[in-house]
Amino acid sequence: MNYLAHLYLARDNDALLLGGFLGDFIKGRLTGIRPKEIESGIQLHRNIDAFTDTHPITLLSRNRFPSSMRRMAGIAVDIIYDHLLAVNWHHYSSTSLAAFEQDCFQRLLQPEFRDYFPERALHTCRRMASAQSLSMTKKEDYIIRSMQSLASRVKKGEQLLASAHVFAAHRNDFSSDFELFFEALIKFVTEKNPACADASRQRT
Repeated sequence: MNYLAHLYLARDNDALLLGGFLGDFIKGRLTGIRPKEIESGIQLHRNIDAFTDTHPITLLSRNRFPSSMRRMAGIAVDIIYDHLLAVNWHHYSSTSLAAFEQDCFQRLLQPEFRDYFPERALHTCRRMASAQSLSMTKKEDYIIRSMQSLASRVKKGEQLLASAHVFAAHRNDFSSDFELFFEALIKFVTEKNPACADASRQRT
C-alpha cells in the first residue's frame, strides 16, 4: 500500500502516523534512536507491506496482469489500491479526504517531529503537503500520471505504462479485489495494533 492507506490506518495516533509515513525511508533494524511509539509505527508500516505483498487477494490482482508484466505488477497494484481507497473514501471515513489530508500534514510537520525525519523524508512530506498529493490520488488520471513518473526511474518501466491500460480494462475486478482486501487489512491492523482500532470505527 502507498501513503494514503498507511496514514489512514494510523490516523488517530500522532506517533504511529509519523512512523507510518517514515516506513518507506528508514531501513534496517529499529534500534531505539526514535521514541518507541514512532518505531512501532515504522514496524506497523513494514507489517502492512508484508501482509499486502503475501495476501491471496493482492496476488489475485497481480495475476490480472499478463505474465509479461508481472515484474511490475506489485508496484501497479499498490498504486491502483491507493487510488481506489481515495475514490471510495466516503465508505471508510466520515471526514472528507481534503480535511483528512490537511490534518495529517499538520500533525506530521509539527515542530517537535522535525528531528525524527531523515532529510529526504522531510522534503517529500513538505512537497506532498504543498501539492495536496493525497487528494490528487482521487483524480482519474492519477494512475497514468503515477506510472509515467515511475517508468523513467525503474528497470522495465515501460511495463508500468501498459499497466494503466490493464486497470482501465478490468476496473470492476480490481475494485472488488480492493474492497475485500482492505476489509482484511483493517482487521489485521486492528488486531496487530489496538491503537489503530479507531480507523475501523470511522467507517460509515
